[in-house]
Order: sequence, then structure tokens, then C-alpha cells
Amino acid sequence: MDVVAGIGRAFEGWALSLRDSLDLEQRVDDAETAVDGSGEKLESKVSKIRLLLGLGGVYRKGRFR
Repeated sequence: MDVVAGIGRAFEGWALSLRDSLDLEQRVDDAETAVDGSGEKLESKVSKIRLLLGLGGVYRKGRFR
């Protein structure tokens, strides 16, 4: 699932655009990472479902962004 929204405003000599996104991700496998460093074992397990939030924007003035 992916939801994206954006807004833009132009003013005298400059413009501003903002955008955001909201994603829901579900893994179908059991991803796992393991590293052995200095005699210690470090492990990481990925959650099957996670929520991702993205934010961004662009400021424009003349030919510069």
C-alpha cells in the first residue's frame, strides 16, 4: 500500500513544494542478518510488517533549487 500527497505554492520570485508518503510493507520471508565480530555474535531480525514515512521538499528561487 502506498499513499502519496503533495502541495506546491508559488510566490513572487520563488516557489515551495512539499511532499510526503506513507507506505505499509509486508515481508513474505524470514529475513535475518548475523555478524560475528570480536567474538560477539550480533543478530538482526526484520519485522514482517513495517510502516514507512517519507518527507521531502523543494525550494526554488530563479534557476536555483
